[in-house]
Amino acid sequence: MEVVGEELDPLRLLLAVGERDAEVVVLTQPPAGGDPGLCSHLLSEYPRLVVLGLSPHGERAVLYRLQMTREELAERTDDHLLAALRRATARVVDCNPGTTGDEGPPAER
Repeated sequence: MEVVGEELDPLRLLLAVGERDAEVVVLTQPPAGGDPGLCSHLLSEYPRLVVLGLSPHGERAVLYRLQMTREELAERTDDHLLAALRRATARVVDCNPGTTGDEGPPAER
């Protein structure tokens, strides 16, 4: 793996990722915890990107990435299709640490 640069400005970072065809971006986690706000922008613009979030003192590290899933639906009635869509939309995750998006709806967690 090769480090090809450092960008502190969020807009310049977004542009640099595309220009350099980066595979991985390392971001600092916010001091109060949570997710780097830039993470969702990076992943929506570059879906194959992997983002590594590191806490300022190294006590926490989180990987963020988008992942395509495929689910065969055995039942194709209106009710079953609607239920499947509700389950799928309940799994949407926006850089939420500790959640991979495949845990099922909140009621099932």
